[in-house]
Amino acid sequence: SESCNHALLFKQNCTISANAVAAPDGTTTADKVVENNDTNRYHVTRIEEIAASASTTYTGSTFVKKADKRFHYFICRSYPSGTVHGGYFDLDNGTVGTQSGNVDEVTITDVGDGWYRLAIVFTTPGGTDEIDFEHLLVLNGDVKDIRYNGDGSSGTYVWGGQLEAGASATSYIKADSGSSVTRTADLLTTTSLSWYNQTNGTVFVEFSVHATPNAGGGFPNIISFDAGANERHILFVTESDSNVAVFVTDGGVNLVNEVIDPAVGGTIHKVAYVYKLNDVAATLDGGTVVTDTGVTMPTVTTLRIGSRYDSAEQLNGHIRRVRYWPRRISDAEMQTITT
Repeated sequence: SESCNHALLFKQNCTISANAVAAPDGTTTADKVVENNDTNRYHVTRIEEIAASASTTYTGSTFVKKADKRFHYFICRSYPSGTVHGGYFDLDNGTVGTQSGNVDEVTITDVGDGWYRLAIVFTTPGGTDEIDFEHLLVLNGDVKDIRYNGDGSSGTYVWGGQLEAGASATSYIKADSGSSVTRTADLLTTTSLSWYNQTNGTVFVEFSVHATPNAGGGFPNIISFDAGANERHILFVTESDSNVAVFVTDGGVNLVNEVIDPAVGGTIHKVAYVYKLNDVAATLDGGTVVTDTGVTMPTVTTLRIGSRYDSAEQLNGHIRRVRYWPRRISDAEMQTITT
């Protein structure tokens, strides 16, 4: 939900200043959670009793911005066990501090204008049937200082809480007043390829995967130029070992399947590959160039970002930038643009 100021939100020793500042999407919908002036108290906002399943991986995420407080404590809590999944976050330096309870991954991402997206990936214990979603104000970075004397005015800006099944935070989707929604995948597909050179060219992508993929045997596509399954050249990540690879099929014959290097979850990578008759080469982050000299070129009609030819094998990550040159640049140039 965007708002902290609705009936489903439990407020303990704090108040909500609604629509206090501009949110990450530019609308003035971000609220300020303000501590009251009680002594030796927790200052908490919490959404309770969100239906959940046992032994299931979830990701809780939210956007926060410093108002008066450098540190913020964000947790999810599984019930009936009361198991905590969370972490402390430094809003001055954009870093994760102490992690608490049972967590698989805790991340903080700078989204601009002082806003950060906090995300907690966790697996619910057996017997879990609900999850609470909580923000706790912090006096300072010490774990003991979530219980303190409030001053009646200090707080933190909060917006866009989201709880979803899965091992990563997907792009934010509005769901007010505790409702649940189904989102479509963030995919780009175009057949407007007047700029594309069928015989030779260079493809550059800056991307990240949310977390190191678990063994699953799939091949999430970063980018695909194709005319279906039998005519394509693509970049993909192997789920079994996180390797980034370039793959070329022409006339239904698999001609190139060159592993470049592994991707690291949560890290921004730069990858490039070149294609030309009997000349395919690729590099990741300015590393060693891998090559293949026995390849013909498929004729393609469609560009897809984040999925393969049938919209399956979707990338669980972000694409920051895509660039294309209608010529085969040199190996040295490839290493330079990916460094």
